[in-house]
Amino acid sequence: MKLIDRIATRWLQKRHLLDAPDNRSTGDGGDAGHARKPMPHFASRTAVKTLTSAGSAARWLSGKPVGDEGWEAFFPGEGADRVYRDSPSITLAPKFRLPSKASIFAAGSCFAREIEWALFHAGKPVLSWTPDFPSSGNDFHRYTTHAIINDFIFALEGGWSEENVVQAGKRFVDYSGHGGFDSREEAIAARRLVIEQHRTSSMRTCCS
Repeated sequence: MKLIDRIATRWLQKRHLLDAPDNRSTGDGGDAGHARKPMPHFASRTAVKTLTSAGSAARWLSGKPVGDEGWEAFFPGEGADRVYRDSPSITLAPKFRLPSKASIFAAGSCFAREIEWALFHAGKPVLSWTPDFPSSGNDFHRYTTHAIINDFIFALEGGWSEENVVQAGKRFVDYSGHGGFDSREEAIAARRLVIEQHRTSSMRTCCS
């Protein structure tokens, strides 16, 4: 089985576990040892009926922003009132722990870049984008699982072509990647850097 097939198979297996009824749950905000509650499921008609009968709390806001003070757009009892009235209380319950020496490869959009940035500055080994990479983090942004998997396919099996780079207005884009560039050459160079980084990281991971 090819490496990209193994990666895809593992991802699908994890997705299957996450979709299993026993795992579709929400945390209670407590310690990891506390029981987790099953996530309720509602038929669409039930959800609409609940929304229309829940009163003002079902609306985020109904007023209009006042000047630059947008928080005055809500009224007492509305959803926004619960957040902007005071500092919201947020509880995080980590689902897993990473070994202190674990190497990290993050894939996704700006949230993945923030993870890379934080771990890089914490001295952790990051295999994907880092602030000292010779290309912008924007070049690594991906917004779907298909786009993420495509990068690994291009890196491990080939198939990417410079013909993917096309002119859009005054700039050049590759719709299999992300971002716009001032020249076709710049777009090609940036795309090849991303693909090569995926190849190097994949080979380092599977062969180390």
